[in-house]
Amino acid sequence: LSITATWANVGVAPCYPGGYPTWWLFDAEGRLRATLVDDGFDMRDLAVGPPGEAPSTARERGFPLPPNVPAGRYELRVSVGNATGTPTLALPLEGDDGQKRYRLGSVELR
Repeated sequence: LSITATWANVGVAPCYPGGYPTWWLFDAEGRLRATLVDDGFDMRDLAVGPPGEAPSTARERGFPLPPNVPAGRYELRVSVGNATGTPTLALPLEGDDGQKRYRLGSVELR
């Protein structure tokens, strides 16, 4: 699964605790089917800037899918957390599932 995301730190300070983008796939029954951690990209490295001026970084990453993820439609969520995928940072996004994972939409795997 290839995912491309653009990240920016729109704030007043660097992301001192750091954290890694993590992508979550949930099936139609709400079961977690895959946790995909981009451990090669640390949020600590993002430059800081005010809204509209913060430099952005595009990141593309391909992930192998576990064998228990068949073709079909999945809900995609994103979080930022530690290297094992545990969410640690709140993001300024809507759709928080109560565990600092944010619903982005759906993807169809073929």
